[in-house]
Amino acid sequence: MIKSITIIVAIYSMLLSIGISVSSGETILFQNGLQVNGLIYGGTQDTYTGEGYPNMTYGSARETHTLRAPIFPYAMECTVLIKFDDLGKFLPDNFVVQSARIGFTICEYVSRGAVNIEVAELLKPWDNTDLTWTQDGLGNQWSRAGALGIDANGVISADRSDVVMDSVLVPAETEPYGNPWWWNVDPNMVQRWIRNDNSNYGVVFYCPRDSDGSIVVVGRAGTIGLFGENWIPLRPQLEVTGFVATQCSDFIENNKDYAEDFNHDCLIDTKDLESFVESWLACNDPQNPACSN
Repeated sequence: MIKSITIIVAIYSMLLSIGISVSSGETILFQNGLQVNGLIYGGTQDTYTGEGYPNMTYGSARETHTLRAPIFPYAMECTVLIKFDDLGKFLPDNFVVQSARIGFTICEYVSRGAVNIEVAELLKPWDNTDLTWTQDGLGNQWSRAGALGIDANGVISADRSDVVMDSVLVPAETEPYGNPWWWNVDPNMVQRWIRNDNSNYGVVFYCPRDSDGSIVVVGRAGTIGLFGENWIPLRPQLEVTGFVATQCSDFIENNKDYAEDFNHDCLIDTKDLESFVESWLACNDPQNPACSN
């Protein structure tokens, strides 16, 4: 009964917003200080942490972040956490994400050998102001230091997904301040971020155990030296490619329809409530078409 009441409340409270401000097939770039659909974007949150100084807080306004492999000298592994908040303020709910990727600009040479860098989705909230190698900045321990735990550790839930969304090998002695280095991320994850900012915990970049090297990338507060706003293009960026759905089939064909859209007309209204009640009487799992009891 509690489950059914919760779903009914969700159906009544959710409406698809139709805010057509993005043209079909467009690529949108989210980067602190950059205009997106006439508004200045400033939703990037990022920081890095390292095992060399496990209790060190690097803060929320870092100009640069270090990514360092576990077998680098002195075993000072470093990870970078980043999220792009408030995407729903810039893209409508009926925007269909087809692809997405995150880019970093290297600002110091790759040292020692080539460094392999992977990216995975984070599964819990964190605060970049007080985050450390061992804690999430909200007073909780990581399941595994550096936000790298893919399994629960006692009562501590997993930190990140065990799915590696992308892995990129950055060669040794890569020149700094070149083109961004890109990592592909799951478009369905970004779709969730657009529809519900509370589901957005960002991602973690890290080096697997077989890597040996270290790089430094520009952070969201990158205003190093006297370049000022010229540093905006060097900051971390989320590139999203997709289109605004103009008909219901756009959502269905791209598997982007809402879970609460029980009658699959791409509207959340009382008709879904009717469909839900009818399905509930026949089956306690109304989203399973094979269910009959």
